[in-house]
Amino acid sequence: DSLLFTFSEAVDLNSLKYEFPFEIEFEQKSKNEVAGFFSEPLRSGEVHKLNVLEVSDLKGNVLNDTSFVIALVESVEPGNVLLSEILFNPYPDGCDFVEIYNNSDKVVDLASLKISTRRSNGNLYAQKPLPEKLLLPKEYVVICSSVEQICNYYDCAERDRFAYFCGGAFCFEKGVEGDEFVDKIMAYQKEAY
Repeated sequence: DSLLFTFSEAVDLNSLKYEFPFEIEFEQKSKNEVAGFFSEPLRSGEVHKLNVLEVSDLKGNVLNDTSFVIALVESVEPGNVLLSEILFNPYPDGCDFVEIYNNSDKVVDLASLKISTRRSNGNLYAQKPLPEKLLLPKEYVVICSSVEQICNYYDCAERDRFAYFCGGAFCFEKGVEGDEFVDKIMAYQKEAY
């Protein structure tokens, strides 16, 4: 198992320090790319935190300490990801949102999912992939077009739970194989079922 880090500048590999549950062997791939090879394989369902410390570029500029979540992303099956809350009739200067909950023990890449609208004839249209964001087990994320328009009216203590999305709909579709839905909701005017 390995990772590829891309930096905006050429890095001094000797300056790289890190904190992780097991050893990582680093190898310079290009002037600004570094590969990291794990001494142990990543396992399904495990979530690790990688802290990158004191890495500097060739001019001596030090990157701020940075943390990454490291996990294996798994395929989504029906029931793994749920639409847990929907606001489809917001205040006049507010915006719609969809709250998505990871009901599984899997790490899910939201970008593997789509949100869409189903027409009355049953056809899907306006299918849009969700933003790139890892959704950890038992976590939720709020998908909306404006965090500020939501937070003006609702408690938004956990702003890291928001992901920007430009588009609205009330149907949630698996984005990998066929038309298998992981969850869906039907909305009519001011009522949802």
